[in-house]
Amino acid sequence: MILELGIDIVGETDSVFTCLCPFHKNTDTPSFAVNKENGTYICFSPSCDRSGSLLGLVMRHGNLDVFPAKRLIARFNAGHKEIESIVEEIFNKRDELPSFPADTLNKMADNFWGSPAHEYMQSRGFTDKTLAYFGIGYSKNKGLVAIPVHDWEGTPVGVIGRTIKGKRFENSEKLPTKKTIFNIHRARKYGERVIVVESAMDVMRLHQAGFHCAVATCGGFFTDAHQQLLNRYFNEIIIMTDNDDPEAHRDLKCKKCADTCVGHNPGRALGMKIQSKLKNKRIRWASYDYGVIYPHGAKDVGDLTEEEIKQCVDNAIGTAEMYMWFKTFPELAII
Repeated sequence: MILELGIDIVGETDSVFTCLCPFHKNTDTPSFAVNKENGTYICFSPSCDRSGSLLGLVMRHGNLDVFPAKRLIARFNAGHKEIESIVEEIFNKRDELPSFPADTLNKMADNFWGSPAHEYMQSRGFTDKTLAYFGIGYSKNKGLVAIPVHDWEGTPVGVIGRTIKGKRFENSEKLPTKKTIFNIHRARKYGERVIVVESAMDVMRLHQAGFHCAVATCGGFFTDAHQQLLNRYFNEIIIMTDNDDPEAHRDLKCKKCADTCVGHNPGRALGMKIQSKLKNKRIRWASYDYGVIYPHGAKDVGDLTEEEIKQCVDNAIGTAEMYMWFKTFPELAII
C-alpha cells in the first residue's frame, strides 16, 4: 500500500518502514516511519512533525475522501475494524513523569538574583541573559544552584541541584533523567541538528556560544527513552561528550581489562554508545583540530572558551574518521 501511494521506502525493520517523508522536502536521510502492523505514521523532522493514522495518510497523500480511502485500505488490510482506536491509543500513550510544582521553580528563580548562587554562576562565565533563559534558581535551605528540568513538552519534572562550593549534586526526588533529556523541549524547536553533551551546564555554555539546539543526557548513560527522543526530533547528531582522562578512571576491580586496568574514557564510550544506537542518523563528532578532540587537554564544554566551542562544532568529523583517529592516535582510543 505504501508503494501504491507513491511514497519512497528506503529501508525497514521488523516493525516499521522507513521512508522519505512525502510532506516536506526530504531527499537525504529518511525521516518518515510507517508502522507495518497498523499503518500509523510519524515524521521525526521537527520542521514537519506530521503524524497520524493510516486512514489520514491515505486521505492526505492519496488526495481521497474518507470513503474511497477506507475502501483502498480494506483492499490491503483484510477488513481491520479498529485501526482508529489503535492509532489513538498509540499516539496518546506516554510515560508518566513526575510533575514538579511551577510555584517552587518561580520562588527559587526569584531568590536567585543577587544571591550567592547568582555570584557563583557569574564566576563560571554565565551571563544574566543565559541564566534567565534557563530559569536558574537558588535553594536557600540547601545552598544549591537549581537548574529546572522539563519533559519534551515543556512540563517541569524536577531540578538539578549543585552546591555552590564543591561539585556535589543533589537533584530533586525521583528526577527522571533516564526518561527525558535536558533542554529537549527547547532544542526540538530549533532545527534538525542537535549537539549532545553530558551536563546541563554544558548545554548552557553551548547556548551562550550561539548553539541553541543542544541537549544533555545528565549522566554517563544513554537510555531507550533518550534514543526515541533524538530519533523523533533530529536527523543530525553532533556528539560532544566528555573526553575523560583514562588515568582518572583506573579500577583495581575492573572487569573490562584482562589483567591490570589500563584506564578508561567513559565520556568517549558514551559517545560511541549514542552512535551505535542512532545509526540511521547522520553522526558527527566535535573536534578542535586533526587528532585533537578538545584543546589544551580540556575535559568538556565547560573548559572551553566560546571561540573554542565554535571551532569544535565547525570541525566536527564523521564516525569513520574518528575510528581512523583511534588507529593513528592510540591515546584517543576508547578502552
